Order: sequence, then structure tokens, then C-alpha cells
Amino acid sequence: MNYPQWSRALARAAANSSGWDRRRGRPVKPYRHENQIVTALLNQSAYSDDLQAVFLRFGFKSCVAGVEKVLVFKAETIFPVGSLTPPKLAANNLLPGDAQVWLTLYPLPADCRHH
Repeated sequence: MNYPQWSRALARAAANSSGWDRRRGRPVKPYRHENQIVTALLNQSAYSDDLQAVFLRFGFKSCVAGVEKVLVFKAETIFPVGSLTPPKLAANNLLPGDAQVWLTLYPLPADCRHH
């Protein structure tokens, strides 16, 4: 939550994902762990372009190798009053908003979905 724009990007991705249960605050499929879902969300669309740009300057693509300690919050905590929220999102929906993220750097070009 130290980087609210990153927390909101992750929460938006989870809210729009068919793999995240917003009402229960965990993956839809019981055998999946929240770490797996959040890792996939970050490698698809929720990863910060600002942070990615730091590594691109040096010729590297940073991919999310994994996450741990995913913290789940009510949507009203992540999205301040009056901010843009995903459609059909209720204030009490439970979304990931914070996690410890582990990165792996690959020389360009690289596609994080294939690592």
C-alpha cells in the first residue's frame, strides 16, 4: 500500500479477472493459491510501467518470478472515495492490494508469460 497506484492496478486486474473471487477475497478455484493468481496478474497487465521503465533503460525486462504475503483489502480501502473503480465493484469486495514481489531480469526481448 506504499504505492497506491500499484495497489489500485493490482486490485483492478483482480476485479476484472475470472480467476479471483471478489466476494470471498481469494482465487475462484480452491486448489489455486493467491500467490499464483497475483503473480499471473502482475505479469499480464498489473505490473507498473514506471518500474518496468527503470530496467528497460539497462536493456532488461523484469518479470514477476513470484509473490508472497498477499494482503487482501476491502475495495473501499484501495479505491478512495471518488476514484475510478472497476465496474460493478462493491465497497466490501475483497481484492489483493499488496504483496512482496520477487523479480527476475531477462535480456531484451523477453516475454514474461513464457518464463
